[in-house]
Amino acid sequence: MKDIFSIEDFNMPEGFLWGSATAGHQIEGDNVNSSCYFEEFEKIKTQKGYELSGKACNSYEMWQEDVDLLTELKHQAYRMTIEWSRIEPQEGQFLSEEVDHYLRILEALKERNIKIVLTIVHGAVPQWFNLKGAFENMDNLKYFERYLEYIIPKISSYIDYWCVFNEFNSIVTSIDHK
Repeated sequence: MKDIFSIEDFNMPEGFLWGSATAGHQIEGDNVNSSCYFEEFEKIKTQKGYELSGKACNSYEMWQEDVDLLTELKHQAYRMTIEWSRIEPQEGQFLSEEVDHYLRILEALKERNIKIVLTIVHGAVPQWFNLKGAFENMDNLKYFERYLEYIIPKISSYIDYWCVFNEFNSIVTSIDHK
């Protein structure tokens, strides 16, 4: 490994953005309607020492402190997820209070002049969607499209960059859908 203190000084290209990136399920905690949450319960049965995400970093409740940290670090960009499973926890049931939660985060980031890179799906999907076969079943795209038609008009004015799928080649879930 290279000694980082031996690296000569250099400048990043003009316009380079320093930032942080997170995945909703990995940091928010209590994402109880997501496919990842249910997958964790399956893994805990067979994998000794496996732990549930539980509260994770509790970023869902502590998001203001997270935004403060981004500001303190002088970050100019933040890649985040709006968790579909919180917005539509049951098929066709959209929760406006969850949208409002994310809007508060987006507004706080914009107030701090932090560019927002939004990942629509970062691995986790609603469990009801997962049980239908998620993205493995092309007939399910109508559910994803419905979600996008619901959420995009509410958030698009805040978003600087879009990442529809994180690692789009790995969005197939590992749970047997039968």
